[in-house]
Amino acid sequence: MIDGSTSHDVIHANPRERRRLGALFLVGSIVVIWFVAWLTPRVKLAAQLAIAEGRIEQSAVCQSVLIALGFFSCAIAAFGVHAQRFGKNVVAAGRFPPPGATVSRTTRVVTGRPALLIGRGQAFLGSSLVVLASVLFCLVLYGLARISFD
Repeated sequence: MIDGSTSHDVIHANPRERRRLGALFLVGSIVVIWFVAWLTPRVKLAAQLAIAEGRIEQSAVCQSVLIALGFFSCAIAAFGVHAQRFGKNVVAAGRFPPPGATVSRTTRVVTGRPALLIGRGQAFLGSSLVVLASVLFCLVLYGLARISFD
């Protein structure tokens, strides 16, 4: 199909990919739970200081929030790089999903112009995520520097 949007080709689901995604979700959940457990005592300590001294220790709370945003921006940037590369692979192959890609569910192959639009859109969104994550990370560094020097 030269200009058709879809073909009759189908890529069947890969059970190994499903297990990998499940493991990734599990590890991600554990990291988030650990981070919340790490952050909670710091917030409680700040609240106790506020009660005891009649004020809140803003620098401790701000540092914790800024560090969390720093980790979040790194994760967003990593996802953006992945999305950008995947989009470029789609454009280069002229089909979605590109050859060699594993899928977690049965997927119909899209070729031609619709595949190029998907690939270009994904590459653009990935690039946008990297830029926005970089800006957020710079703001985090600026905020940490302001807290440290004040």
